[in-house]
Amino acid sequence: MSPLVRSLLALAALLAAADAQQQQCTTKYVGQQTNHPVPINSVHVPYPGATVTIYGEACGPYRKPVGEKIVCCNSSPYSYYIPPEIVGPAYPPNLSPFDVHCQDPAGCDCHITQYCPDYKI
Repeated sequence: MSPLVRSLLALAALLAAADAQQQQCTTKYVGQQTNHPVPINSVHVPYPGATVTIYGEACGPYRKPVGEKIVCCNSSPYSYYIPPEIVGPAYPPNLSPFDVHCQDPAGCDCHITQYCPDYKI
């Protein structure tokens, strides 16, 4: 086998492996993004989906978050199911609750980051 054919086969194998490890995710921003992000615990949403409520206590007492970043990914690492759908929030300007619809039978995992207001000096 010629070196060119070997190289092409190796490249095809690498591309297939890289494609197989790509997780299907959806990202949604709600409200404002600031310089004070606070990661919240991850939430597992079972198939076919659920309503997720995040309480705004990440910024401390008497400080409401002004924005949120929601990243939901299929739970199966090698899934070819379509990415989760994030709908909401149901009552703007509130950041939560929001609905997540999963196509992966294993469900989906959501990682939430809340943005706290910028401090004024």
